[in-house]
Amino acid sequence: MTEWRFERYRTAYLEMAKQACYRPAAPSDGCGNIELDEDELRDPDRVQREARQYALAFVAKDDKMEYPMGCPDGRGNRAFCYAIEAATLLCAAEPVISTKLLQMAVAEIAREYDLKPASQ
Repeated sequence: MTEWRFERYRTAYLEMAKQACYRPAAPSDGCGNIELDEDELRDPDRVQREARQYALAFVAKDDKMEYPMGCPDGRGNRAFCYAIEAATLLCAAEPVISTKLLQMAVAEIAREYDLKPASQ
């Protein structure tokens, strides 16, 4: 495994959890609802374990090149991660969180590629 990819996906998971309250590696009902009690939701060790588990799985997808559009470059892979998760949520009945993840992707692209943020 390439450590830098693992670390970028791990931190992407932590940012999704923090900024979008989105934790795809948490136990779920399959409809986007996390099945954890309040103490489990606030447990920082739990979210770290989820982030590591998620990063390992995401790196494995990279290694297999399971994405029909190819594999992202080093600077774009965190934004790619956010966008893939947003795309997954677009298949849900109410894809509200996908908007936040896409905004995170846009901001990451602007940072990594030294672009001016898009006008609102």
